[in-house]
Amino acid sequence: MEKSRILRLINMVELAAKQTGIDVTPRWVEDIALGVFSAMDQSTRVFHQVEHAFDVAEGQEGLGIFAALFHDVVYLQVDGGIPDCYKKVLKPYISVGNYTLAVLNNLSPVAHGVVKLFGFDKDSFLTYGSGVNEMLSALCALELMSDVLSKHQLLELVAYIEATIPFRDNAAFRELAEKLKSTAKDFGIRVSAAEVDKIVKKSVAFANGDVKNFASVDTGA
Repeated sequence: MEKSRILRLINMVELAAKQTGIDVTPRWVEDIALGVFSAMDQSTRVFHQVEHAFDVAEGQEGLGIFAALFHDVVYLQVDGGIPDCYKKVLKPYISVGNYTLAVLNNLSPVAHGVVKLFGFDKDSFLTYGSGVNEMLSALCALELMSDVLSKHQLLELVAYIEATIPFRDNAAFRELAEKLKSTAKDFGIRVSAAEVDKIVKKSVAFANGDVKNFASVDTGA
C-alpha cells in the first residue's frame, strides 16, 4: 500500500512535469514525490493525508497537479511544527517557537513577493493563524521548483495555493487579483490584466476542488 501511494505520487510529478514542459531528472521527480509523502503521511494527519492531494489533483493538469501536491505539505497545528523533510527548505526564512513563528528578513525579492501575496510582510510576527500553513507550503514549492519553473509559472502556482486559504468570501479573490499584480513586480515580470483574470479564475476552480469533500452527502465519511 505504501509503495503504491509513493508510485502514484511519482507518476503525478512526472505527468505534471511533462505537461508544464520542464526538463527534470528521475532523481528530482523522486525527491519531490517522497517529500510530499513524508510530509502528508504523518500519524497526526487525519484528513490532509496523501489521499487528499490525490483528490485535489483530480481533473488538474500541470501546475494544478503541482499545487495539489504542495498546498498542504505544511500544517503546523496538526504536525506540531514543520515536517522534517522541509525544515532545511524553510530554514532560511523562519524561526519557529512553541506557539509562534517569525518571518525573517533574509527573503529574496521573489520569496518576499510570495509572503506579501499571502498578506504578510518580511517583518511579520506570526501565530499559527489563517494563511500561515498555506504560505509556508507555497514557500516550499517556490524553493524546490524555482530552478525548473518560469517566474510566470511560479506566480500561477503560488496563486493556486493562496486560493486554498479556507473560510473566506468572494472578496478574497478580488484581492488576489490586486496582489498578483504587486507580486509580479517582486518577481520581476509583467502580467497583463487578462493574464491576472485567467489565473484568478483557475485559482478559484482549484480552491473549489480543495473543499469539494465538504459537499458530500455522507457526513459520516
